[in-house]
Amino acid sequence: MSQLFPAMFTLPNLHPLFVHFPIAFWLLALVLACVGVWRAQSSSFRFAGWLLHAGTMSGAVAVVSGYLAAAPMDHEAPGHEIVHVHRNLMLAAAAASLVASVAWLVLRKNACVRNRLVQLGCVGAVVALASLGADRGALLVYRHGVGVSAEPSDSAAEHGHDGSHEHEHR
Repeated sequence: MSQLFPAMFTLPNLHPLFVHFPIAFWLLALVLACVGVWRAQSSSFRFAGWLLHAGTMSGAVAVVSGYLAAAPMDHEAPGHEIVHVHRNLMLAAAAASLVASVAWLVLRKNACVRNRLVQLGCVGAVVALASLGADRGALLVYRHGVGVSAEPSDSAAEHGHDGSHEHEHR
């Protein structure tokens, strides 16, 4: 299995495998909910609800994997203060998603414009919180290298890739 997915076996934790699903589901739910409000007879609004629920469920998995990823983290690690901001924003997004999913189920029985706008607003709030939290997660990875191994692999050294030469760029 490690030959089929070599990168997965170098990850310090599985959190990066799960975080993208709720974000994608929530964003697409927002887009389809907008279409559903704009075109009242569109089935996109119903599908937006399914995507919201999928985002809520996958968000729960991302929260658990995030807690497991943060547990061994040293308090002196670079960017550690951002971990708390990221965690709080994403917990808020996951909680808002749960509230939005329940509201969606309650309000779906009466598909009037007012109810659809409330549902759209709920999904918009989830996306706003998730966007802020995802930005802090990206800051952790790209600025501080959290969850990224900066060590050169053994195979790179075995093949003479020690950084002492240049590659031809076209």
